[in-house]
Amino acid sequence: MDNEQIITYDLRTLLKMNDLDIRKTAADNSLLTTYDYFELLMNFAKNAPDAVKALSAVDARVSAMFGNTVALEKLRERIKTTADELKAKDDESSMTLLQDTLNELDEEEENRKLRILCVDDSAFMLQTLTTILSDLYEVFSLAKGALIEKFLANTTPELFILDYNMPEMTGFDIVPVIRSLKEHKNTPIIFLTAMGTPHHVKSAVSLGACDFAVKPLNAELLREKIEKHIVRKKSF
Repeated sequence: MDNEQIITYDLRTLLKMNDLDIRKTAADNSLLTTYDYFELLMNFAKNAPDAVKALSAVDARVSAMFGNTVALEKLRERIKTTADELKAKDDESSMTLLQDTLNELDEEEENRKLRILCVDDSAFMLQTLTTILSDLYEVFSLAKGALIEKFLANTTPELFILDYNMPEMTGFDIVPVIRSLKEHKNTPIIFLTAMGTPHHVKSAVSLGACDFAVKPLNAELLREKIEKHIVRKKSF
């Protein structure tokens, strides 16, 4: 089933699209009503010469479809329809609908598992990490550091676990890629290493890691380190 069939551009979906910034806009400018914002967004989507490029970052589930003009037009239509629906309601009903939807999203956000991305060239180590952590966290795995940019375009982890020594792209090579993204300037990074010498610890910290874990892993100690550093990020 392709993405166009499974995406529904309802109010809930539009509110979750990060780059629409609907919640932030409402907080920053109380004079701009929500339906005004949707109308401005619709006009932008319709008229901007680079609309496809500008909107392609709106949401990972949508961005893959933006080569499809039909899909983009559906998004434009849904934005306009949402503006019309909100405008048709009185102010109290409109705010009630928005607040109820935001409350549902907040509750969903509060109850979800925190996300951890593990990068290691060893399939055994990735499986070990998943076994140790998946009861408490949503664990993602990559066997190659070169795939991390593509992964981070779609998913925002709250913590990274990186193997210190991998072929092609080491854990140290990955750190600048992570730190180049504004949403990950301070996201905690834990290095995995078979060498826990002061030199390796100093090197890891100098590159922006907050901690390290020595192989073979001590499951309880690793959990303690993660709990100490991980912080929930807003998904929208």
